[in-house]
Amino acid sequence: MRTGSDGSTRSLGWFDSSVNQFTDWAPFGVNRGVNYTYALIGKVSARKIGLDGIMVWNAPLAPGQGYDDPISMPSITGFEAPVVASNAIFADHIMINWAPVSGASNYYLQRVGADGSQKTLGWLGNVTSFEDWADLGVSAGVQYTYTLFASMNASRTSVTRVANTIGSENALTASTSFTDHIAVNWSAVPGAKGYVLKRMINGVLDKAIGWLGAGVTSWQDNSASGIKPGVNYTYQLIAGFGAPRGDGSFSSSSVIGTVAGTAIQFTATQGTYFSGISLNWSPVPNASDYKVMRRGDDGSSCVLGWLGNRTWFWDSPQIDAASRNPLLKPRVHYTYTLIAAFGTKDRNGGTDYSQQVTIGSASGSERSA
Repeated sequence: MRTGSDGSTRSLGWFDSSVNQFTDWAPFGVNRGVNYTYALIGKVSARKIGLDGIMVWNAPLAPGQGYDDPISMPSITGFEAPVVASNAIFADHIMINWAPVSGASNYYLQRVGADGSQKTLGWLGNVTSFEDWADLGVSAGVQYTYTLFASMNASRTSVTRVANTIGSENALTASTSFTDHIAVNWSAVPGAKGYVLKRMINGVLDKAIGWLGAGVTSWQDNSASGIKPGVNYTYQLIAGFGAPRGDGSFSSSSVIGTVAGTAIQFTATQGTYFSGISLNWSPVPNASDYKVMRRGDDGSSCVLGWLGNRTWFWDSPQIDAASRNPLLKPRVHYTYTLIAAFGTKDRNGGTDYSQQVTIGSASGSERSA
């Protein structure tokens, strides 16, 4: 008979007299962190007498049939060692905690990722927590299953599988691939009532964004909130917990993590040169090629590129003539759209990319005489 500190009770059997052990699992209603008392009850009957003088019933039972004259044996206590991993809470690591296992002298963890990765972490010593970081192979956004093993002797020859748990890093990211905004995204933090994003430059607070609602998991930071192309920003995500306050904050808060983001700088000269327009842009992470689309206010348009993995282009009438594009003209205002490609050319017979991203636009013109 099992009685839990949470008020639960359950009968776990009748067992045949040859049975002398039983494993209690979650399918039988066991919850981690709950202390249980197990009472062993022996059943006797006057129908047969055992060698030790105790009257026992050895015949198989029909369904629903019980025994006569129960005798309570000494009771024992037990509980599952709670093993808990942080799930979408920290952006740079996963925290695993567990209760001490009676008699254990050392522990190790086995980590299996949803991406197919596997790693053994340990031996860790006689500890009850472990922080799993990126340098050990943890990736943001991947869900991991951690299985805890305990050594029951100093030579580590007696090892017991304790329990497993699931954890993940918070998938906090900030874009570095657009000219007009920075996209910040994160995983929902369990129990969070709201969020604040602190935007910093060189460690100094530039702007606090929020509080944002509990259901918000992204923010698009743009020029309206003061960002500038080419500036390296650091975003710190803070989650609020507990009771709300009058100013929109909460009674407690926790830093989830930080991430760097920047807006691509894409420029075109305006009225600087008589015979061309100079285009320049910041490198787009992981881009393998670029092209530029040009549209004039005279209705002309053309595609310039692919240009290779460069970060500049000189647009001129001579280039247009060689490429049979509409000629670049003075006194015409042009809008250039920068497009980045990723991977290898695998579309249109190997002349185009299947993965292309529009980075942003810039305006330019030639100098008039």
